[in-house]
Amino acid sequence: MENQDNVERDYRLKRKKMEAQQDDVMHKRNKGISVLEEVQARSQYYLKDYVLDESVLAEGAQQIEQMKSEVIEDTTAELQRLDMEIAELDKQYWKKVIALREKE
Repeated sequence: MENQDNVERDYRLKRKKMEAQQDDVMHKRNKGISVLEEVQARSQYYLKDYVLDESVLAEGAQQIEQMKSEVIEDTTAELQRLDMEIAELDKQYWKKVIALREKE
């Protein structure tokens, strides 16, 4: 039989885990974008004097921008999924709390 303390403890642990997952996704997102921006800057710096056709560098920059957009899109979807899981967790928690209170 569950009591309110156990329900709350379980809820807090699960919520903390999901929030940590959100933080991890944001960290990876920021790191990924940072790495792509660094690649773009270094490519421009080191290759500008050796590339005869500037369109090659522009195409590379465009591809990196596309990759950044994909990273943002993918992580946004993951964050939305986690938000929905947290909302469901909240809903189930309150459902259990109300049921326990009604039993008292």
